[in-house]
Amino acid sequence: MDRQAWLREQLAKLAAEPMIRGRYAFKAVSEGGTLATIKREHGYVQRGAKNCSQAQFDAYQRACDYAERNGLGDYEAAYALLTAAFDEVFPS
Repeated sequence: MDRQAWLREQLAKLAAEPMIRGRYAFKAVSEGGTLATIKREHGYVQRGAKNCSQAQFDAYQRACDYAERNGLGDYEAAYALLTAAFDEVFPS
């Protein structure tokens, strides 16, 4: 394999991996006024939840743990938890 082909292969592998985001926010809502927010910015995580069922709150807490850790794939894992527990999730 020549150098150019190897470099293309390496770039394709890197592009396929999840990225670590430094700043992001989630707003999750459901019927009945259920609201959960997670905002990660400058290394801090702001949290807020109200009117959540126990299952929603558990998913929210686990999503907050992912936001705190902020490792490779944690953003995607937090989003998946929230979308499974709430009617709508708005990432930003």
